[in-house]
Amino acid sequence: MVPAGEQIGVGGKLRGGAAAPAAAKRIIPAEILGDGTMAGVIGASALALFFLVIDTARREPLFTPSVMASALLRGESPATAGVDLSMVAAYSVLHGAAFVGIGVLAAWATALRHASVATFTLAIALFATLELSFLVTCIAIDRSLLEIVGVAPATVGNLLAAIGMAAYLHRWPHDAIEERDGHVHPPG
Repeated sequence: MVPAGEQIGVGGKLRGGAAAPAAAKRIIPAEILGDGTMAGVIGASALALFFLVIDTARREPLFTPSVMASALLRGESPATAGVDLSMVAAYSVLHGAAFVGIGVLAAWATALRHASVATFTLAIALFATLELSFLVTCIAIDRSLLEIVGVAPATVGNLLAAIGMAAYLHRWPHDAIEERDGHVHPPG
């Protein structure tokens, strides 16, 4: 692992003294963390807003995060759980942290390519990761969550989150990296 603040590729040499390819970009871990965090916040926000609309239309606002947190943290049956704002807050923190973690991993994987990953490819990979994470979590906690939350709404929400995250991360190579390396794009 590269220590914080140390550049992965520096001045034609990679960590350990090996010569870097001519096209190598200098990637600073703080940039990966920043972009990954922002992508995660975008994804988590997209999914949370989607479920706020779904919950408002189907039941009551904030039902899904409350039920998920009550089952995860308290072991309550999803069938009996109601809206508890403390559970909504707790789930928001856990949900946000999970998305930031996935966003950082996606930013890191994208940065390792030293080139932009196609938005569609990145969105499919993120969608698969988000959907699998949701399904495994629900099965591990309580299978009835799949029925109460709904697989179809979760799938649509995860797709929206993945598209938002991929659209944000698609701008690799990072503009600041290109400017630092003297590859400034002409305006327009």
